[in-house]
Amino acid sequence: NRKEIALAFKYVEEVIESGWVIDEKFLDDNSIDLLVHGDDNQNPIPSARLVIFERTKEISSTKMRKSNRG
Repeated sequence: NRKEIALAFKYVEEVIESGWVIDEKFLDDNSIDLLVHGDDNQNPIPSARLVIFERTKEISSTKMRKSNRG
């Protein structure tokens, strides 16, 4: 579902698979301008290429996935 959500954003042209850690080489190799991530970001990306969003308290994708199963 995340792919479809990302593709719905006006400025998203394509969604590609990646490993768990995304580095600047990955961005360069795939012509990616910015990494957009929650405020728990651990990826080694320079701040000029990083957009951070604050997490919403009490909202967890893990909790959401679990609640949709049952």
